Amino acid sequence: MASEQVKVVTFWASPYGLRAEFALTAKGVPYQRLLEVDHWHNKSKILVESNPIPVLLHNGKPLPESLLIIEYVDEVWPSPDGKHLLPPDPYDRAMARFWFDFAEKKLNKALKSILFKKGDVQNAAVEEALRCISTLEGVLEKASSSKDAPFFGGDHIGMVDCVLGPFSLWFPAYEIIGDFKFELQEKYPHMHTWYQALRTSSVAACIPDSDKLLEFILGLRKVLCRE
Repeated sequence: MASEQVKVVTFWASPYGLRAEFALTAKGVPYQRLLEVDHWHNKSKILVESNPIPVLLHNGKPLPESLLIIEYVDEVWPSPDGKHLLPPDPYDRAMARFWFDFAEKKLNKALKSILFKKGDVQNAAVEEALRCISTLEGVLEKASSSKDAPFFGGDHIGMVDCVLGPFSLWFPAYEIIGDFKFELQEKYPHMHTWYQALRTSSVAACIPDSDKLLEFILGLRKVLCRE
């Protein structure tokens, strides 16, 4: 393990790159953020030769795609405390996959439409995002009632947290761009607790400065939507 080389090719603001960093950090795996590139304007030679970000480089072998990276990290590196990103129980593992698929295909899809669309399409995306948040609130409420824990993974960061957590860092930007409020504290208390717990958990060191991130996202919206 000491001779292993673990690196992540990423861009500092990429929520997909943060998924890989969340997973590695939650498992206690030392890694190097290999380089910071502007994913939307400039690509370095190593990035072009590897794959779109993020790319995990493990002893020189590249692995792309954030979801694959999370599962790979969980399988390759056992946690010192025996905790897993995906539960060892087959049913619990299947349900975790169901909910990270929900977060990826439903919620994140709606959030992207808030970011890049306008008018009725954007308004519909806001409604869909809030429906998804309400559904996830119920999942966390059920989990916390039986385990008294703030995360989708229970008392520790799990795969659903790694998948959804980085996109939650963009919530303030979605609110500004979509002209709405998530109102987590008022309407979705378990999601609010989860949202706050991420910022004091082991992955907190991975989280970029909120003001810098907000400025970047709003600037990205202007560039891509030509506002």
